Amino acid sequence: MKRPTMLKIVDSIEKFIIHALIIMMLAAILLGTIELGRVLILEIFAPPLFLLDVTRLFEGFGLVLVILIGVELHEGDEDVSHRRQN
Repeated sequence: MKRPTMLKIVDSIEKFIIHALIIMMLAAILLGTIELGRVLILEIFAPPLFLLDVTRLFEGFGLVLVILIGVELHEGDEDVSHRRQN
């Protein structure tokens, strides 16, 4: 059965939005990982060496959790994208 033209347009817009969200999610995960590495390196090598205060430790754990949540959301977005293509 042939789909009406308006539904095809809506489907193509949805695909574009899903792909744009996946790209933005990957960028956020990448930048969050870089920020986590930067924070850890700067804090570990700042005097006194290898000591982090509790605030910085919680900041690092928070960044790890945000990155993990982003990775899980990205996997969910990929599943949605693959289901829409089939």
